[in-house]
Amino acid sequence: SELEKANVLLKEENQYKSDFLAMVSHELRTPLTAIIAFTDLWEKSAERANDPEKDAVREVKENGQRLLHMVNNVLDMAKSEAGRSELCIEEVDMVDLVEAVDGTLGFLAEKKRIAYRSRVHANTPLIKADGVKLRRIVENLGSNAIKFTPPQGAVSVDVSYDEASHEMLIAVEDSGTGIREEDVDEVFKKFTQAGESSYKQISGSGLGLAVVKEFTEAH
Repeated sequence: SELEKANVLLKEENQYKSDFLAMVSHELRTPLTAIIAFTDLWEKSAERANDPEKDAVREVKENGQRLLHMVNNVLDMAKSEAGRSELCIEEVDMVDLVEAVDGTLGFLAEKKRIAYRSRVHANTPLIKADGVKLRRIVENLGSNAIKFTPPQGAVSVDVSYDEASHEMLIAVEDSGTGIREEDVDEVFKKFTQAGESSYKQISGSGLGLAVVKEFTEAH
């Protein structure tokens, strides 16, 4: 029937769109990763440089990390929509994972003069999870908290384990604008930011929390 033909064409178009986004995002991620790596080297060699040069290095690094973060979210969502986002389960040490996340979140927080801290409670065991996707969950929650927290605020990542329920809790807290109760469901949808304030002008792909939702539900 005509309806069946239309559905087939729509499915093919969505597949082409997802494949294109995944290809472009992948091609962007490779040079961006190299740019950030070389910027790290530049930053170390510029330790004795004048203030304007130091500021320039940090500006390149910050914008490179933000762009890479957005590209990763687009790639993650494109893979998910194309049905190619599979879990790779392994043994994950949350101490190592949070330390890796600290590098990115600590830098972004310092840039905005935000106090950042992280803690993994001593009784947190090794867990079975997709380490890459779990890191993306924490990074997205943390970067979102930093994005919506004004200067002089605070952001924390706290990982604990409830021995009674055998559940691990990852809590990301901030002193930012908060989320209205009626917006809680909305912020996990693609291309959505909560609220009607000037914070609507904050840049971003609007995919961060959608990726968090996808990866959490996949687990």
